[in-house]
Amino acid sequence: MKSIALSTFALSFVLLAASGVAAAADDKKSAKPATSAAAAPVLGGPIKLTRSVMTKAPAVPSTVSRTTDTASYDPATAALEKWKRAGAAYGAAGIAYRSKRDTECMGKEYTSSDQSAAGCVASDTLAACSAKLYERCWAPAYKEWGDTQRAFFDAKIGLDTALHNYMMQVGVRSATR
Repeated sequence: MKSIALSTFALSFVLLAASGVAAAADDKKSAKPATSAAAAPVLGGPIKLTRSVMTKAPAVPSTVSRTTDTASYDPATAALEKWKRAGAAYGAAGIAYRSKRDTECMGKEYTSSDQSAAGCVASDTLAACSAKLYERCWAPAYKEWGDTQRAFFDAKIGLDTALHNYMMQVGVRSATR
């Protein structure tokens, strides 16, 4: 499947290049000094598109994709993409958690309202109150990291199921796991 897509891309590229070369050869044959601003725009200056300019542009072959997003109707591919996105979110949440825990929470100045929100009381020692403040600071980032970890593992289970179903469909694997 990958080689078909690659050969289709290569053929599209060749067709697009050939149409550009043919258009360039036609332009050389009828080379006349351009007098209008639309025919010879200055780079960096304003460009106004007109219908006459647009009709001279080489046509894009129908085999060339106009978007980089490809729709996938394959459940295994969709599950793989979901797993990749979940992995990226999991990694980013882990980095954010470590950054918050190691630098942001340690270097932050806590007000008396922060201390009371963390549960510090007058009888607490400085070390006990500091521990409460520190944990309260990084706890939300830790929860987010845990949630993204759970989503990552759930997506992995979905990918395993989709791959198992696909292998059963093509006859590579039997119904028993």
